[in-house]
Amino acid sequence: MNPDCVKYIPHEMNLAPLPAGSMEVVSSEPCFIHDNVQYFSVLNIDGKAKGITIKNAQYPLENAEITWDYQYGISNQVLPGKTAEVITQEGCLLLVKVYRE
Repeated sequence: MNPDCVKYIPHEMNLAPLPAGSMEVVSSEPCFIHDNVQYFSVLNIDGKAKGITIKNAQYPLENAEITWDYQYGISNQVLPGKTAEVITQEGCLLLVKVYRE
């Protein structure tokens, strides 16, 4: 993981605990999403992310760019029986996964 992508979260925010593996940072190392995930979203957390590729998803991307003011990488789904892959060449993304109940 790119250490520049780790952001400080003040303890005053009082965040509720999330299930293990619900969020992770995507940078130059690929992140994999299995089909037990109902929805997933990628959010720009680093100003501008470039070279974004999403494979095996309902809304794939190839060499895309997501800026902080236009977050269009939300509510995606893994194709049935597949494992989705998310990677970015520049910048960082927050990958949020919503698991099936």
